[in-house]
Amino acid sequence: MNGERLKAARRMAGLSLEELAQKAGEITKQAISNYETGKRQPDSKTILRLAKLLDVRPEYFLQKDKIRFDAFEYRKKAKLGEKAKDVIEEKSRYVAERYLEIESLLGFTDKWENPLQKLEIKTGADVEKAALELRKKWNLGTAAIIKLIETLETCGIMIISVEADDNFDGLTNFANGKPIIIYNEKIKDNVRIRFTIAHELAHILLNLNSVDSSKNRETLCHRFAGAFLLPEEKIYQELGSRQRRKTAINELISIKEEYGISIQVIAKRLHYLGIITDASYKYFNIMVNKNKWKINELGEFKISEEPERFRNLVMRAVAEEIITISKAASLLNTSISKLENTVKFVI
Repeated sequence: MNGERLKAARRMAGLSLEELAQKAGEITKQAISNYETGKRQPDSKTILRLAKLLDVRPEYFLQKDKIRFDAFEYRKKAKLGEKAKDVIEEKSRYVAERYLEIESLLGFTDKWENPLQKLEIKTGADVEKAALELRKKWNLGTAAIIKLIETLETCGIMIISVEADDNFDGLTNFANGKPIIIYNEKIKDNVRIRFTIAHELAHILLNLNSVDSSKNRETLCHRFAGAFLLPEEKIYQELGSRQRRKTAINELISIKEEYGISIQVIAKRLHYLGIITDASYKYFNIMVNKNKWKINELGEFKISEEPERFRNLVMRAVAEEIITISKAASLLNTSISKLENTVKFVI
């Protein structure tokens, strides 16, 4: 057994040594500690028991670490304890490792290159240009991005969802040089998921070295998320380019349901672009608070967002006989029987 892998699985489950020992019953805290440090080796029965308790396949404990992560950097407002951070980091490592493995088996060797690396960002106007430039580089035009996660996965961004503390929305990292966006799968609002991911994309792509504070960097990343999801050109097409005294809420709902962006972010973009005045934006925020739209916002973007590429790559590898069903089950952390019941190859 690789003791570090046992420790990683325990942290991924959010358990202390004492808590795992209590769940295990006949396996003591001291024994588990000895397994993690390599002072003792468990027998096969114990390995199976620990694997079941920690929801990993037994072979996970026998593998060597294959992944290099950059340091995890959490937003200052993210009120997360060390145990909550452990869960996020180890779950992300677990998925990323298997993701990179299947890409390697399929021969994907392209090196990641940041399409915006030459742009220096200082102002909101720079962000608007960067968002438009990215759409051009990725051949997205200015239309609504219907499935954001699928689009970013196609463009080389690894997207990982983890079940995490309610205080966690998302963060970015690099695994063996490949960019990753990690978000909380507890978020069920498709619009919030999309904005979180677009915001984290900004942290990956934008050169913010000239921005003087973390608060200003966060503001610019917010603006990038809005500009990427709803380009300036489309706002002018939908609402006109002149300053307006009033904007109907139905107009904002219609844009939300087409572009998958909240009416609060839309209003913020109208304010940025000078389409609504300071007074109008202030009144809008009063209405948001009065009607509790931060909790139950009007309108709905019905297209779901979830990562699919990893599973699709595993199924492709099975279909092309690059890996066996057994290997696929290991990568997907499921049983062979369950996988065989869900996978059908028709041609």
